[in-house]
Amino acid sequence: MAQQTSETGFTHSYLVEEKLCFAKLANEFLKADTDLTEIFPLNPESDDLFHCMETGIVLSKLVNIAAESTIDVRALNRQKNLNIYQIKENLNLAINACKGIGLKLPGINPQAFTEKKHHLILAVLWQIMRLCLFKRISLKDCPEIMRLAEEGEQLSDLLKLAPEPILIRWINFHLRKQGVEKKVNNLGKDLMDSIAILHVLNSLDKDKCTLAALAETDNIKRAEAAIRNAELLGVPALIRAADITSGNVKLLTVFVAEIFNTKHGLEELNEEEMEAYEKAGIIDDDVEGSRDERAFRFWINSLGIDDVYIQDLIEDFKTGIVPLKIIDKIKPGVVNFKTVDKNPNNPYKKGINCG
Repeated sequence: MAQQTSETGFTHSYLVEEKLCFAKLANEFLKADTDLTEIFPLNPESDDLFHCMETGIVLSKLVNIAAESTIDVRALNRQKNLNIYQIKENLNLAINACKGIGLKLPGINPQAFTEKKHHLILAVLWQIMRLCLFKRISLKDCPEIMRLAEEGEQLSDLLKLAPEPILIRWINFHLRKQGVEKKVNNLGKDLMDSIAILHVLNSLDKDKCTLAALAETDNIKRAEAAIRNAELLGVPALIRAADITSGNVKLLTVFVAEIFNTKHGLEELNEEEMEAYEKAGIIDDDVEGSRDERAFRFWINSLGIDDVYIQDLIEDFKTGIVPLKIIDKIKPGVVNFKTVDKNPNNPYKKGINCG
């Protein structure tokens, strides 16, 4: 834990381990960007991460990785020795783009970056990093996620799952495959002992990722072994053993997501399954031209409404329940849920809800 005192005398805390991880992630995401060769790679141990955000250029680049083509980089001031007005233009463009893709930015303005307010910068970066990490953790980008469906579930049910529940299901899928009774319910304390992680890695590659570390009684040594095994699969070294044993949800989410993105180990769909997948029209979701749909979808997901995660705005609005929950979130109490049909299983009931 580190602290930063502002010019007004207020002291804010932030986690050094999150700064280290986000700096390493930024290096991974932007290592091939030829426009940033003078800045990258960042030194995670220093405050490079905070300094590089000052002009808005790096922030804009990360936004475009999170949601492709959100910002037209030609609109950025990219010359050397930018003045304060050019910097503010860049930052305003990036901040508005962040809002457009659904990020929560209370109290965030250009001064948060020019004055290097560490806690605010990290809060913005986590939301962007999360989107970057989760781009491929969806049924649209990874059809094999069909393997994680529970009994009685349809593809439409899987589409409604946020990435974190998908990752939890994925971990439990590999634990069952290994014959392990342990079940994970979260991406924090349930992974602190590294046992589940070691089993998942072993399921992905038994030769490279052994279970020898299970005999370790020290959690740190077991976590170090888990990180080494992940690196053998090609997972970048983004976190430390102490980040696992502390149960830091953000950092463990980064670790698990990177393992999934490197090698998920889910069996490819057969011809019949692929046909069902294609018939569901999932491939055509979020086509070019649906930019507004994407922006609204991100915004709704950012509201943090219980049991609401939008993958397909049009489909998920058909029952009328989602818009009612949004309305009630914006103005609590305005919706009388006693009159809402919670299981609108025919067009008539759906129409009443929508009305």
